[in-house]
Amino acid sequence: MLQNPVVRTPVGISLGAIAGALSRYYLGLWFTQLFGTGFPYSTLIVNVSGCFVMVFFTTLALGQVIAIHPDIRLKDMKTSIKLKGMSARSLEDYAEICGCTLARAHARSGDAVMISSYLGKSDTFDSAVTDFAVTYAHQVEQDYQVLVAAVKSGRIEAK
Repeated sequence: MLQNPVVRTPVGISLGAIAGALSRYYLGLWFTQLFGTGFPYSTLIVNVSGCFVMVFFTTLALGQVIAIHPDIRLKDMKTSIKLKGMSARSLEDYAEICGCTLARAHARSGDAVMISSYLGKSDTFDSAVTDFAVTYAHQVEQDYQVLVAAVKSGRIEAK
């Protein structure tokens, strides 16, 4: 049954999400008791260790998709996937793995009351996020205009 990717992918993602959510929750309780609420140590530790775990499992998964030399696998973790010559289906599978990994890494549900208490009653955080979003949107628009100009001038080729 787990040989079928339609079943295997959601099961793998679910198991990873369960482990991540539980570790984040219990480490959050533990670090809050140790260090207080001044800095989100549990988030830092879980995110950093989660990065190592995701690289480990991604390396194992890529070992099933592409050939990774045994001297490289699980040592320096600096392997990359060769997109040239990859079939459309393999590229789609790789993109799905990356997308799911990224989504799970950023999907953190929190207690609304806890978050609200942490942020306080001021609109400082709301304003900061809004300012960042607007600034980022303007930068994306400027970058796009530079890209369009470069394509029109022939400096780069767009397909």
